[in-house]
Amino acid sequence: MSRIKNWSKNYKGYCPKRLLKLKPMMRERLANEFKALEQLENAVKKIMGESGLPTWHNLAYLNFGRQIYGLRKRHIGGTLQREIDLRITLAQQKLLKKSILLKIRDAVLSLPMPSESKRNS
Repeated sequence: MSRIKNWSKNYKGYCPKRLLKLKPMMRERLANEFKALEQLENAVKKIMGESGLPTWHNLAYLNFGRQIYGLRKRHIGGTLQREIDLRITLAQQKLLKKSILLKIRDAVLSLPMPSESKRNS
């Protein structure tokens, strides 16, 4: 988890008392988020590997997967579906294959999200 190490380095300097109290919770939330993002990226890379597309396409499809993940965190129901459909349309305009985009969408929506109960406590 080099991302967590880098985050910790950036917050070693002066830190107000209030932030010092919150730092363990912030670190836990960040660690959970990075684990979820790692699962997302691995799922997208697996789909890309199975599709047989050149590796230089990976970045565009990874970005699409991250966009869907972000939408999933902010929206639910019909709004989520409309936003996803919009992102698929935009990605197709960038000449990305719809069949792969749909596989990525399904993979991202099936991933577990970081625990909401920890976020609200």
